[in-house]
Amino acid sequence: MKSVNISCGRSRATILDFGATVESLFVPAGGTSRNIVLTLAERGDYQRHGAFFGAIAGRCANRTRDGQATINGTLHQLALNERGVTHLHGGMKGFSNRSWKIDAADERQAALSYLSADGEEGYPGNLKVTCVYRFESESCLSITLTAETDATTIVNLATHSYFNLGTGPDILGHRLRIPSARITPVDERLIPTGELRDVAGSGFDFRKGQIIGENRRQTPSGFDVNYAVYDSPLAELRPLAAISPAEDDVTLEIWSTEPGLQFYDGQYLPLETRVADGRHARFGGCCLEPQRFPDAVNHAHFPSVTLEPGQIYRQKTEYRFT
Repeated sequence: MKSVNISCGRSRATILDFGATVESLFVPAGGTSRNIVLTLAERGDYQRHGAFFGAIAGRCANRTRDGQATINGTLHQLALNERGVTHLHGGMKGFSNRSWKIDAADERQAALSYLSADGEEGYPGNLKVTCVYRFESESCLSITLTAETDATTIVNLATHSYFNLGTGPDILGHRLRIPSARITPVDERLIPTGELRDVAGSGFDFRKGQIIGENRRQTPSGFDVNYAVYDSPLAELRPLAAISPAEDDVTLEIWSTEPGLQFYDGQYLPLETRVADGRHARFGGCCLEPQRFPDAVNHAHFPSVTLEPGQIYRQKTEYRFT
């Protein structure tokens, strides 16, 4: 497994070729530099953990009902890697469990690529994917994802870091803001029903900046849901979320061109594999994943995930630290 270190000022990150993974991300906080993502204690565990730590999820991130996708009039059966009934984050291996090629790297930037072959995990078309991590400044890490195909296919890429900005073992005391009035509620298999539901008066409402643990008391099933922040992909970066720890000594803002944001509270952690820094605990970190809406291929009113030959899929996300 190869790695690349990039930095700018007091901020630095380590990127793995396996899964194009953010292994660590240190930013200025509390008078020092603090790692704000969960890092596995043993690097070899990235090939075994199964929770997508820091990786790029794809070819189609999140869940697809019954693994079935009608693409260009043809029904494709995708790999069923979640309890044998659901397609999750690209299948049995997906992009998060593949070795990417490190194409270029310098002090501030790492560029990686992966060629997903026609038929991989059931998807049609050869898909060339690129991922560029770049420190735009000491206070901003950008992630640019692109994809091109030689046959009509579906693409929905997502970054999958687990964030913990504080010094404690969990994120329940973190304050989270998501500027969205709607979620895409799910059924018992965590598949969107197709509804766009207003969050007003519920624990899903984070528009004013709420403490995660306090909102969770209103949502006993926890958080693993997509927020429909915008109606369609954006031409320019817009805010998706802001989160800060109980110490309130650093804030992470997530800006993206994506219309949706998956918020997962880490309720099914810990794993058998160990997490560094004493964060091996339930709710040890939370995921904030810019994306198109889950199961979009089966909901015509969701932003499209179809990619045609000659088109370029492009997503840009920035992690801004203040």
